[in-house]
Amino acid sequence: MKANVLFAIALAANSALSLAAERSSSSICETATEFFGSGDFDGDGNSDLVIVDKESGKYRLGYQLKPGAFTWVENRPGGIKGISGFTIGKLLTNNLDALGFTSPDANQITVVDVSSSFGASRPLNVPFNAGLGPNTLVAIDIGGPDNTSLDDLFVASIYNSPEPNLASLLRNDGSQFPKLIETPLTGSAIHAMRLGLHSGEPSLLCYLVAGEKSSDFHADDLSGGTIRAAATAGDLPLGVEYVSGDFRKKGDADLLFYKPGDSKLQVRPLDAASGKYQIGKSDSYDLGDPIQRAVVGHDPASSAGSKEGLALGSASASIATLGRRRSSQRGIAQVLLPSTARATPLGSMSKR
Repeated sequence: MKANVLFAIALAANSALSLAAERSSSSICETATEFFGSGDFDGDGNSDLVIVDKESGKYRLGYQLKPGAFTWVENRPGGIKGISGFTIGKLLTNNLDALGFTSPDANQITVVDVSSSFGASRPLNVPFNAGLGPNTLVAIDIGGPDNTSLDDLFVASIYNSPEPNLASLLRNDGSQFPKLIETPLTGSAIHAMRLGLHSGEPSLLCYLVAGEKSSDFHADDLSGGTIRAAATAGDLPLGVEYVSGDFRKKGDADLLFYKPGDSKLQVRPLDAASGKYQIGKSDSYDLGDPIQRAVVGHDPASSAGSKEGLALGSASASIATLGRRRSSQRGIAQVLLPSTARATPLGSMSKR
C-alpha cells in the first residue's frame, strides 16, 4: 500500500473544522488511488488520520496520541477490495468515529471499529439489498421516525435495472440498516460528502451527478427522512471536483469548483436563510497553471489581522488563502500545482 503520509499530515494540519464541527461535515479527500480522512477514532478529543488504498482495501491509521504527534500503525484490512466509496462517522457509537467502505463490484458495504491503536477489529458487513453496485457512501444523520444518535447511510448504486443509478437512504438501527427510501439518479453519484453550514442545524448531503456531457452539483436536505433537493448547480464540466469552506467570511459555505488539469476555478456561495438554500453567481479565476487538487483547511497560527491572498506553489506544498473565518481561524484552500513555487495575491489573479 502506498501511504502518502505527508499529504495526510497536511490534511490534518490544515483541517478547517474543529472536532465539534467535524460531527456535521466530512473531512475526506480523494485521489485516483487513495482516500485521506480525519476523525476522532479513539475518543481522546484529538483528530486522527486515515489513509485508504482503493485497490487493496487496506487502510493505515495515524493516531494523534499527543497533540501534533501521530503514531502510525500497520496496514489493516477494510474487508473488501476495489473501494470506490469511503466515509467516516458515528456509525457504531455516538462518541467514536468509525470507517465505512463500499465496492460496486463486490456489491458490499463494511463498517470498521478503529478505536484501538493496538490491534485491528474485524470488518462488519452491512446488509444491503436496496440496489446493486454500491459505489458511493456517506455517513450522515437522517431525520424522521426512528432516528437515533448514530449516523445513518446514504448509498448510491450503479448496476441497477431498469434505472441503473439509484440513491438509497439506510437507517442505522445498530444491526440491519433497513432501507428508508430510494430514488433514481440521472447519472452516477460521485464525490459525496456531508456539509454542516451552521451549528445545531442538520447537515446537507452534497454530491456530483456525472451525466453524459456534464455534471450537476446537488445539495440535499435529509432532515425529514427523505431526499429533498435544497440547491443545485448544473452544467458543470465532466471531471469537475469541488471543496467547500467559508472563504469569504459570510457565515455560509462557499463552493470551489475546479477540474484537475485546468487552471480555472469557480467560487460560488451556498447561502442559507430560514431553512432555504440558494447557490449564488459564480466568481471565476484563472490561476495560470493547471490545478492538481484543492484541500480546504485553516492556518491555526494565523492572526485575525493577517492579509488575505493566494499563494501558489509546487505540487508538494502550496497553499491558497481565499478568505478568513469569523474566528481567528483562516479559510485556506490548498491548490497543488505542477509548476515551481510562486506567490500571487487574490486580487491580482485573472478574474473572468
